[in-house]
Amino acid sequence: MTSDTGFATFNCHKEFRINFPDLCQDPKDCNAEVNFESPKCESIGFNQLAYQVPVGIYNNFGTTATITFTAPNGEGYFVPNTLTLPQLMSNQILTFYPNNNGYHGGSVVIAMLVHFNDDICYREQEIKFDDCCLLCPTPVEETGKVMLETTAENVLRVAPNPAKAVTTIFYNFVKDNTAKKIELLDVLGRTLQSWIPTDNSGKIEVDCTRYANGQYLILMKEDGEIIEKAKLITN
Repeated sequence: MTSDTGFATFNCHKEFRINFPDLCQDPKDCNAEVNFESPKCESIGFNQLAYQVPVGIYNNFGTTATITFTAPNGEGYFVPNTLTLPQLMSNQILTFYPNNNGYHGGSVVIAMLVHFNDDICYREQEIKFDDCCLLCPTPVEETGKVMLETTAENVLRVAPNPAKAVTTIFYNFVKDNTAKKIELLDVLGRTLQSWIPTDNSGKIEVDCTRYANGQYLILMKEDGEIIEKAKLITN
């Protein structure tokens, strides 16, 4: 630092010393219960595939915790990759996006890092992803409507997801002659938009620029009952 007093100019400096530990300890093993259900494959358009991965997590740490999911061997990534865990049991849905568009399934090691209070723990678990191309209900354009190859079940898909400007909701209702409705909700459960489909199968374009970045919930209803759910992420 240089200072000019009007009579003389002088220089001075000050040193700070910070001690860093030589080694960081590895996080301890987690004993949290994490149960992955069978991943369900879907097409998200543009020849890209993804898996919906339901997971049940029992938080036995006695406090709210966060858990981060990664695929350390580089097969893909999870959205969302970090979840907040309330105490005791919670059920969540992750979306796994393979890094390789030619991905044909297989076993994937999932790394989980849990933060609770001022502590952390780590565990790994292996789950099997089936061949996505064989299981996907792929949207197919036909005479201006979106028909789904798998029509024997109710289907609700969102692509692209995460979305920036526009995303599309693809839907298929199995039953005829029912009151059908699709709703877009925020994290507080407030309805932002709703649609009344006139056909059993179709698509709805959503302008994501109307909403702040974050997570939203899409509900598929029939006669007032929720029959399918999907998460939408905007960024």
